[in-house]
Amino acid sequence: MEYFSQIIGIFGAIILTFAYFLLQLNHLKSDTKTYYFMNLIGSSMILYSLYYEWNIGAALIEIS
Repeated sequence: MEYFSQIIGIFGAIILTFAYFLLQLNHLKSDTKTYYFMNLIGSSMILYSLYYEWNIGAALIEIS
């Protein structure tokens, strides 16, 4: 289960990074539902992975 949670966390980080990338290229605006949804899904995936394998650095970035 820990391996699966790590994969979920990696995909969550990819989604968050991709949302930020699209924001920087002006392909996405920060006040759109798509941006909020990508952040919600990506963060949720990282938090899911933290449930199985705690990492204080990832937890702090998700809280902030």
